[in-house]
Amino acid sequence: MISKKEIREEVFAKQEELSSEYYEQATQAIHEKLLNFDLYKKAETIYIFYSMGKELDTKKIIEHAHQEGKRIGIPRTIK
Repeated sequence: MISKKEIREEVFAKQEELSSEYYEQATQAIHEKLLNFDLYKKAETIYIFYSMGKELDTKKIIEHAHQEGKRIGIPRTIK
């Protein structure tokens, strides 16, 4: 059985293989879909992770939600 750690390592390795162009295009497409999604538009509060490294860039989504007056919940990880 594959461990959670092994799956994460595999995903991170695949993320590193993505070109900057692909990453930017994919991020933009996801942002557009989310911001036009009815549930997002109606939401008063959103819960979202704060991106790091080559994860989907969520900073623009957070900024947009803040400008719209939405409450924003970001999980905090304590080691």
